[in-house]
Amino acid sequence: MLLELFGEIFDRYVFWLMGKHRFSLRTPPDLLERLAELEPAGELRAAVNVGAVQALAIDPPASSPELKVPFRRWRCASPTGDDEVRGLLFGDQRARRGLLYVHGWLQPDYTGFAELAAYHVCRGTAVWCLELPHHLTRTPPGELSGARFISGDVGETLQSFIRGLAEVGVLLALLRQRHDEVLSLGHSLGGLLTGLHACLAAEPQHRAALLTPAVDPLGILAQSPLTTNVRADVLAQGISYRQLEPILRPVNLLTYRPRCPASSILLVAARSDQVIPLPLQRRLRDAWGCRYHEARTGHLGVMVPLALFRRPVGLWRRIVDHLCPLDN
Repeated sequence: MLLELFGEIFDRYVFWLMGKHRFSLRTPPDLLERLAELEPAGELRAAVNVGAVQALAIDPPASSPELKVPFRRWRCASPTGDDEVRGLLFGDQRARRGLLYVHGWLQPDYTGFAELAAYHVCRGTAVWCLELPHHLTRTPPGELSGARFISGDVGETLQSFIRGLAEVGVLLALLRQRHDEVLSLGHSLGGLLTGLHACLAAEPQHRAALLTPAVDPLGILAQSPLTTNVRADVLAQGISYRQLEPILRPVNLLTYRPRCPASSILLVAARSDQVIPLPLQRRLRDAWGCRYHEARTGHLGVMVPLALFRRPVGLWRRIVDHLCPLDN
């Protein structure tokens, strides 16, 4: 009970800090009419199956006081013709097994994840971290990391989902060319995108872990304290949830079923989650029939045990063992 209360307080405090930042975009007046004529589901399916790009540049090894773990920066051309795709690589790029990590919305850095990456590397896994559009080093000058990904501009938000999913698909296709086995781990927004890949890709990843994935973006927009400013921007324009429902339905995980075996997916929910309601996570568990675990933390607290203990305990031990079992 104490851990769950701490998780709720931690979530609310961090979201209050995030709420002090505001980045407002507005939907062009005729956009909803134009979006109604589009087929986002088709665009998402096409994006996730775009295939691998040919050029992947990997920089020499580097280090930083924040990460404390050696890494390399990598980059490749964008599948949608926008700014280049980039991220970090931990471990040997020629390892038999490759793991893609996709971060959550508003991710400011990789400090919490570097510790987990080190344990995967010790198990002979190369860990590739993807920086989603408008996040981390791809953040436009003067903006908050990720703020432009989901905003009051419904059209740009939808395009962000399509671009993000395309980049997940491109990188996983690249990893298949380099590794015998490909895995994925996504948190929140990253969990949504890796989950969509498991449902829409012609060749989904071998094993995946979804940590408190953003199951239903419309429901999160309507209810989450994290989206308070975005919700205010959208509603101030006279846009109703009824109008948004057909636009955002294609990025709702409950709309699909995974193409890979259900046992290959581990879904992790958080009992005190202030972003993704626990009933939504349980609905996804029941619909997919996948492996499931409930952590006694909040939405952000799933990363805390790793940072505190510097080793995978409890929840993280389950995640590591699911993705990279020692006997595999």
